[in-house]
Amino acid sequence: MKYWLFRLGLALAAIFAPIQGMLMACLCLVAFDLITGIAAAHKRKEQIKSAGLKQTVLKLFIYELVIAFSFIAQHYLMSDALPIVNIVTGYIGVTEFLSIVENLNSVSGNNLLKALLERLSQTKQ
Repeated sequence: MKYWLFRLGLALAAIFAPIQGMLMACLCLVAFDLITGIAAAHKRKEQIKSAGLKQTVLKLFIYELVIAFSFIAQHYLMSDALPIVNIVTGYIGVTEFLSIVENLNSVSGNNLLKALLERLSQTKQ
């Protein structure tokens, strides 16, 4: 039984090796969103509940499954005709990044993205 599970795990690792970086990036973004979300809740003096942490774990699980299934659809069903996994991962990444920025805005009390864009436009001029 152990040998069979090992072989299954090894086969899955080989199948999903091309998207390992995308899966890890998603994991890091969700983890950073969790950390900044806890900091923002602490700043607002909100209580941290296990339901919120459970929601984060569920979100991570769903994101990883969606990326994996989009890779399977792209690679094995459409022969890489469309970059579906890149589109899906990009959407997830932008969503998590915006959530992180909102949390950082809450912690700092400033609109950090607006300040960054203003700073960049001044540097460009």
